[in-house]
Amino acid sequence: MNTQFNEAQLALLDMLSMKMTKAELASLKRVLSNFCAELAQRKIDKLEAQGKFPTQEEIRSMHKRVSRQ
Repeated sequence: MNTQFNEAQLALLDMLSMKMTKAELASLKRVLSNFCAELAQRKIDKLEAQGKFPTQEEIRSMHKRVSRQ
């Protein structure tokens, strides 16, 4: 299998080549998690502005139970 990395992946691999303590790694995970959450929120906001994302009220009314068999 031949994996090709994109520019962002290569940049992260380069930055992460240094040794880190467990605390530093935990901090990095928080930063990346927050960054991903921010990107997701921006996409949601854009979809909401375009009327392509359900409102909170619509989401609440969509709750469906899954039958367990």
